Amino acid sequence: LPSINDARIQIFPNPGNGNFTIQLDGISGEINIVITDITGQLISTETKNFSATNNTFALELNVAAGIYFVKAGKPGAFATEVLIIE
Repeated sequence: LPSINDARIQIFPNPGNGNFTIQLDGISGEINIVITDITGQLISTETKNFSATNNTFALELNVAAGIYFVKAGKPGAFATEVLIIE
């Protein structure tokens, strides 16, 4: 999926049951995290501060089983990953 610059996102476990850990590498600062469903409908959005030593956060989604997209980044640097809820 699209990535600009060295931004990388990992989601685990994936697939999962709604409780995930998101790890961002190659990007730091104030990062916007946007989650959409497969139709593009906005599910969740939040802003987190990331650094080289603080690059993970817990994500809990209470939504129906399906395929979702997680886009994390800031202007000029972002990464997108597929998230699957079973």
